[in-house]
Amino acid sequence: MLADVHERRGDFRGMVEAASKALAAMDQDDVRRLPLLRRVSTVQFEKLKDGEGAASLLQQALDGSPEDRELLNELLRIYSALKRFNDVIRVVLRLADLVHEPAQQARYFGAAAKIYRRELNQPEKGLEYFGKALEQDPSFTDARLAQVEILTENKEWERLERLYKKSIAALPKQASAEERVALYEPLADLLTERLERPKDAMMLREAILKLAPDNASSMEKLSELYGSNPEFAEKAIGLNRRLLEQNPSRINSLRMLYQISSGQGEPDGAFCAATLLSMLSQASPEERTFYRGHRLEDVPTIVNRLKDEHWNDFIYHSSMNQTITSIFSVISPAVMKAKAVPHAHYGLDPSKAVAASADTSGFSGFLGFAANSLGVEQPPLFFHTGERKSFELIDTHPMAIIAMPGDEALKDRMGLAFQLGQALTLLRPGLAVRKLVPTGTEMSAWLLAAIKIFVPTLPLPSELVGSVTDRVAPIRESLSNTALERLQGHVQAFVSKAADADLKRWAKAVDFSCDRAGLLLCGDVSVAVRLLKASIEDKSALAERLRALSTFVVSDEHLFLRKRLGTAVKVG
Repeated sequence: MLADVHERRGDFRGMVEAASKALAAMDQDDVRRLPLLRRVSTVQFEKLKDGEGAASLLQQALDGSPEDRELLNELLRIYSALKRFNDVIRVVLRLADLVHEPAQQARYFGAAAKIYRRELNQPEKGLEYFGKALEQDPSFTDARLAQVEILTENKEWERLERLYKKSIAALPKQASAEERVALYEPLADLLTERLERPKDAMMLREAILKLAPDNASSMEKLSELYGSNPEFAEKAIGLNRRLLEQNPSRINSLRMLYQISSGQGEPDGAFCAATLLSMLSQASPEERTFYRGHRLEDVPTIVNRLKDEHWNDFIYHSSMNQTITSIFSVISPAVMKAKAVPHAHYGLDPSKAVAASADTSGFSGFLGFAANSLGVEQPPLFFHTGERKSFELIDTHPMAIIAMPGDEALKDRMGLAFQLGQALTLLRPGLAVRKLVPTGTEMSAWLLAAIKIFVPTLPLPSELVGSVTDRVAPIRESLSNTALERLQGHVQAFVSKAADADLKRWAKAVDFSCDRAGLLLCGDVSVAVRLLKASIEDKSALAERLRALSTFVVSDEHLFLRKRLGTAVKVG
């Protein structure tokens, strides 16, 4: 064919002329016609840069093969190059009609929508076709985002709200929490920032929080909504306390607690929040003045002693497994017998303990004040010279306090109160095990031995078999029948709950509880922080203790206990 000769010689114009004459002579149903049309159009477009002519030839070809997707894609390429965007859309929609896979159709509709939006400046048509794309494929995220962008650019907030709600309604029942939150979040922001409907936003953010309970960003936004409306003050307080559990240094939460407490006429809550703000050097002039006006210069005057229920409900940290505590409280005699150190080890004579009722020294009276306030039986007290600067709770039987004679320890009365609170907490039932048994492995052996008395088939870790077995008999021998019955009840409760014997966590909870008792006695968290920093070298352990104590400062438990003890800041 002459056209081939011209093409091989590089005479592309001659090739097109020769091929055009050949095409004119061919019947419409000639099988050579379609391939030749496509070939000529390619030469016109690529070699002669005649896009219009190439497009015209492809249209002729399409007249005979209207569903030929290869022809349509080639025509699409040419129209795109020519920037004939209306024709591009026409071809794209023809291609959409030829496919039956919804996701593929959605992509074609999305392509048409983009051209309407970007090239033809017809945002309404863009919205229409992005909508068609989403009808075919609700998971087509780019189409939804484009609709959001269009409506946001045009500030059509009500339409944007309807769009979000439509998208939410289209979610399948099995949609994940993450998928739901991804749609709820922007709608909640829209309701807050553009439509100024805080109560609607509040309801939606509450739903988000149920789906993602630990989502700090959503909690923060919900806390701001609560905080701006006095009707929701209690919810604001609760949510900001949760935020502070995640980040005790969150200034916005502390400030909101201060403002709400002040507004509600609850000065003690305001004082506790202002205390932390001041300690973090973030207090406003008003907050700083309030804190300084109520800050104590000495240990607080305590008018009511604590009872067992206060310890159980308010001082013991929530992570403490109290069933473990109960088991240890019963087997403490056995543990004490095995671990206690003779008085002679400390150079003490048991008969020389100080009689609290007869001693008039400052330290003895201070110890009596601390024990009475916490509702703890006052331990034996010995005065003994040595290297210690203050006092020490020693592992004798019974546990005792040994202190320097004179009033040296009383120079820092608030610091002494904090440390005594920590020490006396260990005299609560079961908690002495935390001090007597230094390792988690040995602590586990005592606990498992107590359980094995009543659960003989209890499987044991191989490395603990010997240690557990060695402790079963000493526990039995140290307990009366009544005590064994009590132990059995605690063991049954532990086993029935399939409780987690995480003694590392239990030990941490004891430490947190000690710090709480110390804070109640000294009344100043900055004193507590100073002493914790001085006594704990492990940075990770210190951070945990400070986090737990700071969270406690603004908690309901702390405020209740301060009120109970009579140390709360009062109105006026």
